[in-house]
Amino acid sequence: MTFTPTLSIPRDDVAATLTAYEPSTTREDIDRYMSQMQSMFTHLVTVDGLDAQAAEQSVRGMYLEELSAATAERNDQDEIEEATEDDVLNMTFEEAMSGGGCDSYEEFEQRYSTWL
Repeated sequence: MTFTPTLSIPRDDVAATLTAYEPSTTREDIDRYMSQMQSMFTHLVTVDGLDAQAAEQSVRGMYLEELSAATAERNDQDEIEEATEDDVLNMTFEEAMSGGGCDSYEEFEQRYSTWL
């Protein structure tokens, strides 16, 4: 008989995280994600030798915290103001080459998408 450890992350937590990330998440999506998390948890405990608490913490980090961070980042990006024609015309070559005052390429792409 093979021991299969059980992941104790509530389905409601997973559903809330997935739905925040992608509002059109289905029950099947949640089931599939739960299955992937359980498989990773089982592997960490039975193959890698982690205790259940450490394995659960790792799974939370890999699956749920990453989605929460991505959701927060996307929500922050929603607030980026699109550049106007004047912004583009008044930008120096140096400013353009150093990212146009943006902190990331994603921000630059969103702010200047009309002008790229």
